Amino acid sequence: MTKTINHGMKILIVGALIFTLTGCAYTEKAPLGSKIESNIIEKNMRTVQVASFDLGQKGVLNKVKLTVEMDKYENPALWTIAVDGKDVIHIPSFNGTYMSSKADLKLESFAPNKPLILLYRYSSGSGGKTAVDIYDPQDHWRQILFSDELANSLEGRFNVQYTAENKAELIDVVSNVKVELPLTGDNINTTTPLRPPIGADPISEYTIEDVDGDGIKELIALQRVAGYVHAGTLGYVKTILKYESNTFKPVSLEILDAENKRLKTEAFQGQTLSR
Repeated sequence: MTKTINHGMKILIVGALIFTLTGCAYTEKAPLGSKIESNIIEKNMRTVQVASFDLGQKGVLNKVKLTVEMDKYENPALWTIAVDGKDVIHIPSFNGTYMSSKADLKLESFAPNKPLILLYRYSSGSGGKTAVDIYDPQDHWRQILFSDELANSLEGRFNVQYTAENKAELIDVVSNVKVELPLTGDNINTTTPLRPPIGADPISEYTIEDVDGDGIKELIALQRVAGYVHAGTLGYVKTILKYESNTFKPVSLEILDAENKRLKTEAFQGQTLSR
């Protein structure tokens, strides 16, 4: 009996010690569909931004706070948006896509009396990758644009090749549209054989503009087409997303040269966004 009790006491002592050592472990669950990185060992929360937004469009300002929890490698692991002191959404940073803790929130009305919250996140890499996730604060913070879904739909879509005449072509592999890009400066390739350029970078910038003048603003995603060396620019690709039925739908692509002169506009073909 004494041996059994001593053995049980040892288990309790060890268990208490483990609990004491791990009591600061992060255990809060994020909403369904998100995940928390397993390498988060303790809370390392940083305040990124505090802003006042009129979310209800009733002349009452709400305090909106953006924080990020860093993992043990000092990479962003979990972003949190809180309104008036209450957490409304958690956004995990999947697979270290955005390694920088730089981010900001903006309030934008794409349609009259319809404010949306835009969360911009930025990469620390040389490609300058930018993400924007869009939420509807008037509809239980429903996410209506997931930036990674848009980025994945464009990844690998555009190929660039030099032709025998020392010209470059941008090829949309989905629609098979080909656009000749003029070469200038360091982009002129005189070597043999011709080495292909690097191609289109990830989305680096988002702008908001009423493109068609209908009173509803469009979201425009910009990609740079890298030249013979990555620092060189052959042109740009713009993806135009139209806001309708409280979602964003890619409707067209614009291809521009290095001087932002429009070379081609085509209807968007291929995978549409599921949200």
